[in-house]
Amino acid sequence: MKIEQMNQAASAFLDEYREFSDPVRGFFDYSPDSKGEEARFEELDAITYNRQGLSDAMLHYQERFNPDEQAIKNIHKLKDRETTVVVGGQQAGVFGGPLYTVYKMMSVLLEAERLESTYGRSVVPVFWIAGEDHDEEEINHTYTFIDRQMKVKLKDPSPLKTPASETFVRKDDILRLLKDLVKADPESERTVFLLNKAECLLQDEETYSSFFVKWMSDLFRGTGLVFMDAQDPEIRRIEKDHFVSMIQKNNAVRQVFQSAVSTCKTYGYGEPIHTGPENAHLFLHDENGERQLLSAVSENQFTDPFSGRHWTETELIEALHKEDIRLSNNVVTRPVMQDLLLPVHTFIGGPGEIKYWMVLREVFHLFDHRMPVIKPRLQMTVVQRKTEKELKRYGMTEEEVLKTGVQKHLDAIIECRKTVDDEAVIKSMKAQIQSSVNGAKEAYSQERLSYSQLTEQFERRLHQEIEQFQKKITKQRFEDQDHHIKRLRSVEGDLAPGGNPQERVYSVITLLHKNDPDIIVNIYHKIRQNLINYRSGDHLKIFL
Repeated sequence: MKIEQMNQAASAFLDEYREFSDPVRGFFDYSPDSKGEEARFEELDAITYNRQGLSDAMLHYQERFNPDEQAIKNIHKLKDRETTVVVGGQQAGVFGGPLYTVYKMMSVLLEAERLESTYGRSVVPVFWIAGEDHDEEEINHTYTFIDRQMKVKLKDPSPLKTPASETFVRKDDILRLLKDLVKADPESERTVFLLNKAECLLQDEETYSSFFVKWMSDLFRGTGLVFMDAQDPEIRRIEKDHFVSMIQKNNAVRQVFQSAVSTCKTYGYGEPIHTGPENAHLFLHDENGERQLLSAVSENQFTDPFSGRHWTETELIEALHKEDIRLSNNVVTRPVMQDLLLPVHTFIGGPGEIKYWMVLREVFHLFDHRMPVIKPRLQMTVVQRKTEKELKRYGMTEEEVLKTGVQKHLDAIIECRKTVDDEAVIKSMKAQIQSSVNGAKEAYSQERLSYSQLTEQFERRLHQEIEQFQKKITKQRFEDQDHHIKRLRSVEGDLAPGGNPQERVYSVITLLHKNDPDIIVNIYHKIRQNLINYRSGDHLKIFL
């Protein structure tokens, strides 16, 4: 295995954030450097957390889904008031969702270890599963490439907006999905291994979240990564007082959030999170288990627009205490809840996530917390041996494929193998035909109108025939170079499927099916050995 840095510019925003220059620095509390890291440790030392309750809840969850010895040791460390955490999170996508979820987990582990080594303090790596999320359409599928990119779906989404942690999937459907993903090589040793692994890990029915944590914790076994589900009932009980605060401060939350969005737009950063001013930034879970967005109709009046129910601030708090209702967070209040619950030193996120944190600084301050240090996750593109070989064959680079695809090379191959200038032939043909048509038009110009109409219809048919002829010539050219096309399309499908980064399309199955079962931890340990050479947010090329 070899690792190199991608020789490609990051997004303009990511570069600006990593440099922490004006005006972006004004949207965050801590710089992503040693000065910010030290200051964040000092802040956390002065905050009291429910460490015993948190540890108990996380231990119970770990024992059910991730009985990893090192992860359990890390949870016990949380009882120490000097222990902090590095956290990242994601929705519970099938087989872990896109590969960037795996790289986010690696980034959390690497940053926790770096902080622990640098400052001599216990730092626990935590992965936060957004189990309350109800958008099944976003998590029920992944992609494969067999001659072309194909979307493979676990099941059709339920019409009910139930959380991922309460939406069930059948093992039979999971196994069918897995077979669809590996059907290009159905009888290989690795295929059999993956099917056996799924068979052993999973019960007859799982929720999206339990499927996610069982699959991913097995991949990261022994690393000490701690998983937690935001929808875990024990965690929700600990959060109850924090939800009360979010209800009481809701008017202020909405005001400072909208103000921050306006400021973002003023500085040219757009609108990272788009919501209306009535959005209370909390979800209500109704009697059917569905998740409905709560609205604030006035300073202390709340409503569920779906059912039409209304509460005053006092009534909503009373219903929460009596457990007549359940609440969960949205994209605005989830980071704050995370910080109220966990001693978060550093949050690891993708470029898009960091951008939406820009509008949350004053929301944090309402709860007497500052934002944690925020660092971008590592980005990665895995280059399989076959793909590396083809890149060398055609004199291409990974950066070129990611930026512009392979069409330019395909056109060049076709052009250099042509013995006839197709464009010149077509152009000459069009000119000759047009000359003949013009002669016909002139000849019939003195006849009745119907003769001119016949001539014009004939002209249109001739042009259509020429266009069809031109398309067939082009198609034949491509068919003559079919072997080159397949090779180059395979390269593009591997590195930049559909023109998108590999890490945003494929799941971990793509790597597991083509490589050793320990490929994920092997990549992690390889980066870990050379961590001093990389900055957070770097884009790495992993040659296998």
